[in-house]
Amino acid sequence: MKYLSLFVCLVLVHVVYCQEQFAITEEGLSPRSITIDVESNRYSKVIDWLEANTENYNITIVEAIENESIQITSEKGNATSLDKQYFNAKYSITLHFTAKQITFETTAIDLKQNSKYDMGWTPIDLNAGAPYFKKGKPIRKFRAYLNGIVAPLNSLYLKLKAN
Repeated sequence: MKYLSLFVCLVLVHVVYCQEQFAITEEGLSPRSITIDVESNRYSKVIDWLEANTENYNITIVEAIENESIQITSEKGNATSLDKQYFNAKYSITLHFTAKQITFETTAIDLKQNSKYDMGWTPIDLNAGAPYFKKGKPIRKFRAYLNGIVAPLNSLYLKLKAN
């Protein structure tokens, strides 16, 4: 009985925390967006935070429509690796503001091999993750690769949420 209750608690904690984290599943990026409830429109606070953390997260504000939305890109060097090859990641994110909510939506993720030769950015299909999975589980070779892709995205989301 003791182990059963511990197992149930662990499953509940996992379900609660996984809903607020981005992950790559067989269906692609999940969830595509996360909504944060706030007391009031926090547009100006978010803009201030983004400008203050431009260097930490390599953030570029692409477009800002006051009190409606902010489009940003964020780059992370050596974000993930696969077969001893490291990849830089570039994230395109749109923040939508309503009276009491901010929606953090990932619109694109691009990878570029970290090499002395510029191989260009390659987009990741946000709607398909099946090549990295077998029988519903990530293929062992791709586990760290997939986690590395979403880790900077989750970090940025959690920092913005704490703001």
